[in-house]
Amino acid sequence: MSAIEVIDHHTVYDNSIPNLKSRHGYFPGMVKVPSGDLVTLFVMGEAFDAANCETYVTRSSDGGRTWVLQGPLCGEPTSRA
Repeated sequence: MSAIEVIDHHTVYDNSIPNLKSRHGYFPGMVKVPSGDLVTLFVMGEAFDAANCETYVTRSSDGGRTWVLQGPLCGEPTSRA
């Protein structure tokens, strides 16, 4: 039987103004692309199943230590992140 070992953890999305804007990120999925960058897709919205939930893309070029929010996966956001 295989085991999953957690060797480190990092935050992919952090709401910088939680006292002013309710935004949560959840359900991340990550892939390492040929350039070596890590690309993560996750759902961001005001609440679980909220009408403004969208899939966003974030990217790390340093093995997951820091992340750059790239924006929504499809088109323009329905509300500012």
